[in-house]
Amino acid sequence: MLRITRCLQSPSRVTLLLEGDIRSQWIDQLDAEVGACLKGQQQVVLDFGGVGFVSAAGIELLRRIRGTGVQFLNCPAIVMDLLT
Repeated sequence: MLRITRCLQSPSRVTLLLEGDIRSQWIDQLDAEVGACLKGQQQVVLDFGGVGFVSAAGIELLRRIRGTGVQFLNCPAIVMDLLT
């Protein structure tokens, strides 16, 4: 399961707190949530503080959305290594 909690910091900046696993069955949910925030002209920060696992499909999604200016917070070093 992946829980995504919006933490509005300002009208132009939102943090999405992620809890659980970023697996293939939750990729579309995360992609849609990030897309909705970006469409609303908000700066997006993903907080990985509660993430326990990221699948290969999750890494692919994170690579793609990182290119849109989304910032990562509390991202495990192993995940950051896989994104480069």
